[in-house]
This record gives sequence, C-alpha cells and structure tokens, in this order.
Amino acid sequence: MQFDPTKPVKTRIGRKARIICTDFKRNEPIVALIEVYQDGGEIMDSYFIDGTHPYKSDDWDLINIKEDK
Repeated sequence: MQFDPTKPVKTRIGRKARIICTDFKRNEPIVALIEVYQDGGEIMDSYFIDGTHPYKSDDWDLINIKEDK
C-alpha cells in the first residue's frame, strides 16, 4: 500500500500522529505531530514524502490508518 499524506496516519508502532503540512521547505516536506507522552503531549518531527523518517528507526515511519468501508 502506497503512503498517502492526505489520509489519516499513525506511526508504524501505533502512536497517534497528525500531519500539519506537506510543503515544509527542506528535504523532509512532511511535518507531523506525534503523541509520545502519557498526558497526550506531542513532539513535532519531519518526514520524507513517502512517510519515512530520515534519522530514526522504522518504528517512527508514518503509515496510513486503514479506513472502514
């Protein structure tokens, strides 16, 4: 399945994520907020257009959430 940044996403290990832009002016144009704290707090990170993280393990890659039909 090809990654689509216009659809809902999460990290590969299931952390909640939301894309806030896809036109960040650098090599990683996707900017996403990832929920990492117990209280729902988020961190901001950037990603390649295919949803892969440039530096962290594959666990941090963005994947699409399966939508109910």
